[in-house]
Amino acid sequence: MKDPLDPFDLDAALEQQNKAGQLKKQQREEDFKWLMKHPQFRRFMWRQLEQTGVYRTTFRPNSEMAFLEGVRSVGVRMLGECHQLALKETFLMMQEMQSDV
Repeated sequence: MKDPLDPFDLDAALEQQNKAGQLKKQQREEDFKWLMKHPQFRRFMWRQLEQTGVYRTTFRPNSEMAFLEGVRSVGVRMLGECHQLALKETFLMMQEMQSDV
């Protein structure tokens, strides 16, 4: 039996840390899903995706290409989160932006 007062009970400390990390991750995902349900956030997200160049080529014949690809990788991660956590709202965001054009 483990002693609850043992300061060197590393297994319990790691388990508690993992639980806290899982709860934080779950909260972030739930927050994102909630945000994507709002048209204001979807417009904001679309602007961010456009600014990061997700839908544009980054090819340049100079060193600017490495910078642009770095910026684009941020947008790709954001788009991946949209697809993973709120696919239906992501398609809705795309439809809304098409109708605004």
